[in-house]
Amino acid sequence: METNTLRLAEGGQITSTTQSGGDAGNIDIRATNVEVSSALVDFFGTSSGISASVGSRSTASGGSITLETDRLRVFDGGHIAAATGGGGVAGNLNIRCLRSSASSALRRHRSADDILVEGISGDSSSSISAESTSAFAAGSIDITADRLRVRDRGEITVSSEGTGDAGNLNITADLIDLDADGRLSSEVRSGDRGNITLNTDSIQMHRGSSIRGNATAEATGGNITIDTETLALINNSSISANAELGAGGNVQITVEGIFVSPDSSITATSELGLDGIVKIINPNVDTTSGLVKLPENVVNPSNQLSVGCAVAVGSSFTVTRRGGLPPNPSDVLRSDRPWADLRDLSA
Repeated sequence: METNTLRLAEGGQITSTTQSGGDAGNIDIRATNVEVSSALVDFFGTSSGISASVGSRSTASGGSITLETDRLRVFDGGHIAAATGGGGVAGNLNIRCLRSSASSALRRHRSADDILVEGISGDSSSSISAESTSAFAAGSIDITADRLRVRDRGEITVSSEGTGDAGNLNITADLIDLDADGRLSSEVRSGDRGNITLNTDSIQMHRGSSIRGNATAEATGGNITIDTETLALINNSSISANAELGAGGNVQITVEGIFVSPDSSITATSELGLDGIVKIINPNVDTTSGLVKLPENVVNPSNQLSVGCAVAVGSSFTVTRRGGLPPNPSDVLRSDRPWADLRDLSA
């Protein structure tokens, strides 16, 4: 499908599904602007979205979703999903959102977002997801964008609630901004872990936002690999690769500058299994580059002070009229003694 603008709202859908033995078809969309919202959910509980799925009775594979656009907005409960609930693996989800250099410069000037996933209050949230609820593997999500923002309970997630493996979440962007419980997540119950890989110039996390590769039951926590110039976690935000019975995942962050507020955290733990490892790497930071080497011989201050005025060599110290100093150290220093410069400055 190719179009200038694509809007899905009030239950509107683009779907590809298989309910039998044939593989589902792929969905390919190329558009300048894509909006997926669901302010109104229909009688059957169907929200607006783009989806490729495997039905519960199918033994075939699900289709993949490929979306190329200048700007993508998923909000008010809309979704983009590749899923399996049957006997076949789910397809992958690929989103590429890059503008030309001229439009990119204009976008940065206006602080616009290439991809915005924005939830709503209540039980509904907006999402981009690849998931499995069966014994078969979920697909992976690959996103390339200049600016990615997830906020207000919006979520980008790979997950497996059955025994199948979770897919991987891979994001390459100039900026990743998570705010107001925005989430990037990998959730697995009993299958193999899903890993999260982020390559970006800056990650900003605010107000309870999270990046998590968590696992429940006996599953292992997913690994989180972050390569960025700056990382900020504030206002109760978190990065976690935690587990319950299985081992925790590993968190590796390669970063030049990092700030974590006291109420935020980076963890890789397990309640009853082995803890994972949190490793923070600063590859190009020389902590001694801004230091000045002091002399080894300390200067004796007694040699630098003058204990009196050597009149013989032309020096003098004079208190005249109502100067700012008393005639001798025993007199009281009064606040009404102004200082006046009596030198002739006409020259």
